[in-house]
Amino acid sequence: MSNDRFDMFHVSDPVDPDMTTFHYRDGYEVHCTLEGGGLFFLDGREYVSAPGTVILVHYGHLCRIIRQVSPVFERMYFYVSPRLLREASTPRSDLEVCFRDAGSPVTRVVGMDLDALRVHARLLDEARREADAGAFGGDILLEHRFLDLMVDVNRVTRCSGNVLLQARGELSPLVDGVTRYINGHLTDDLTLDALADRFFTDKFHLSRAFKREVGITVHDFIVKKRLWMAKRLLLRGANAQTACVQSGFRTYTHFLRSFKNAYGMTPREFVARST
Repeated sequence: MSNDRFDMFHVSDPVDPDMTTFHYRDGYEVHCTLEGGGLFFLDGREYVSAPGTVILVHYGHLCRIIRQVSPVFERMYFYVSPRLLREASTPRSDLEVCFRDAGSPVTRVVGMDLDALRVHARLLDEARREADAGAFGGDILLEHRFLDLMVDVNRVTRCSGNVLLQARGELSPLVDGVTRYINGHLTDDLTLDALADRFFTDKFHLSRAFKREVGITVHDFIVKKRLWMAKRLLLRGANAQTACVQSGFRTYTHFLRSFKNAYGMTPREFVARST
């Protein structure tokens, strides 16, 4: 099932580590583990999912399934437009709150009752079959089933007795500080030399530590973050030159080449396809 509001997938395919990539999206991601488990990279930290795990990825946060940790890994996942959750929310029930912590964007890993999660999966599968068959109201029913799931997910995250699953391995203070600094200073000088000077370390040590702990180079991490910012600016009406400067790229040539390599189109083509 795919539309401009959300995409839904229910799979048990084996995870090929050579085929998975670090990515971020313009919308939210919701990953539900139904059987087995997988090792996830979530914006600088690793988490192992288990049956009943729900992973909530905020837009702009890097994500990757590194590998599965069991013979069978059944999961259901969704790519969700923030607009869908915003339009379905009320002043009393904000369906986006599970993606925030004290008002700031957050990626969460929570545990839900597995039986309840399987009921949601069954109802979603049934609604998807109706929608795919073109049944009257099938598309509406499918969205309602998904929103039912998000109501339960938000109830879990709001419950003070719910224990958030902990990261398998925290980043070192150096790499954690660098990733946080990059996220908050995309338009600053983020060359390896500048970062090493700011954090009082050797640039070669920083480069090796970052690649080992995050899984990609400092440069690739920065480019991915800047491209995400550029896409947000373009969607808000900025022209390509403005998006280039305000997302931190030093030259338009570098911006254009990076954008085309990442998305297979120019910024102008991206805007045309998004309107």
